[in-house]
Amino acid sequence: MKIIKQKGFSLLELIIVIAIVGIMTAITLVSMNTLREKKAVEEAAREVAAAIRETQNYALTGKDITADSSACAYVFGWAGTGYNMSGCDSQVYSLKNDTTFVNNGSFSFSVPFATLNPSADIDIVLLKGGSFYHVCVYISGLVKESLSGC
Repeated sequence: MKIIKQKGFSLLELIIVIAIVGIMTAITLVSMNTLREKKAVEEAAREVAAAIRETQNYALTGKDITADSSACAYVFGWAGTGYNMSGCDSQVYSLKNDTTFVNNGSFSFSVPFATLNPSADIDIVLLKGGSFYHVCVYISGLVKESLSGC
């Protein structure tokens, strides 16, 4: 009698391979979702920083001040999912992609030297899902986005 060896995989081996592939797929999908959240909150932080720089630039250039008007300050405020710039010129913005502010508040740049008021560093924190991003406004006038805070 000859023993015939069959070539191929057993059912148990196939189930193990399918389980491993399923686990790897789940890990990849979770990682991609987390990466998407990080990118969305980073994009929102860049937009907020750009609006702050715009506010600061308006204060430096004295935008919309006429000879008969008094000096004004440009105020930047944020809360919930919106932020705004008001003063001599006003603009309203909103965050995209379900990104929100963790904290809320306001500060101003005075004309003509864009002096920050209050005279303390400001940390604006944005959140989407579990991803945080910070926009830092320093007394020196530097506006910077950061993962770790100010």
